[in-house]
Amino acid sequence: MDIVTKNSEALFADLLAKIHESPASWMCAHVQMATLNDGILDAEGLSQKTLEKIHQISLKLAKQIYDLELKNFEGQIFIFEDGDILAVFSCSEVARQQMVENLGKEFESQGLGHLFSYYPLQNKMESLVSLSKTKVETANEYKLKRHAVSTVDNIFIMTEPDRDLQIALQVKRRQHVTMIVLVIEDDVVTRGLVAATLKKSYKVVQAKDAKSGIAAYIAHAPNVVFLDIHLPDYSGKVVLDRLKFIDPAAYVVMISTDSVADNVLSTHAKGSAGFIKKPFSKEKIFEYVEKCPIKGKGTLIKP
Repeated sequence: MDIVTKNSEALFADLLAKIHESPASWMCAHVQMATLNDGILDAEGLSQKTLEKIHQISLKLAKQIYDLELKNFEGQIFIFEDGDILAVFSCSEVARQQMVENLGKEFESQGLGHLFSYYPLQNKMESLVSLSKTKVETANEYKLKRHAVSTVDNIFIMTEPDRDLQIALQVKRRQHVTMIVLVIEDDVVTRGLVAATLKKSYKVVQAKDAKSGIAAYIAHAPNVVFLDIHLPDYSGKVVLDRLKFIDPAAYVVMISTDSVADNVLSTHAKGSAGFIKKPFSKEKIFEYVEKCPIKGKGTLIKP
């Protein structure tokens, strides 16, 4: 038994293929961290620090599973890119019952019992093959997130547009099944209000500062951005300038309590699609989303 932290998605698929013909003695324990990690990203913003935090939490839990019950059994514990933990192991029926009971108690004691599930593989192979394919897709998304946070600092010093990045963003946006809205706002109440208003109709991504906002933009290629003017690291005006620089098609709506003429006019001159003064109505938020011209069928920039 070992803990797999790299290429987990591919190695998980390999293990499934290996045991496909005789899964009777095999068991699966699943800790579904992905949803919890989405909440962490919403609360803390997309950054190298946040991605590392997610990985470390999952690694700690995987080591607990290994030390508590599984280190002497055949199998592997996989940590996927999205933080999900999946232990696949072979054991006797007697050992299995005691093991899952102990693991269940451990996760209940940590307040994570609702994330823990277990089941024999014999009647679940089809579901696990489907899960394997899903994890490959999720891994690609997280690799893009890592690429985004590793390049975001360069965005503030770039002097020449990156045509490859522009095209990549537009290609990704054309592939959206559901429109994506990015909210860049340091005030958690305002950010949460916009997200709550839109999340039933659209996918909403949240960021609390300029760097995590730009990283999220590169990672998700959103259709709409709601951008606060006053952010803790860079001003919203700087962020607007950088977003339009890396993606001239960016559809950005400014939000602020400070609606002085300079803010409205200067952001409009930089290419904003509009300006919303706080406090704002739900109707105003939806109005700007519905006016967005980028709905997945825009014309690509030719290299």
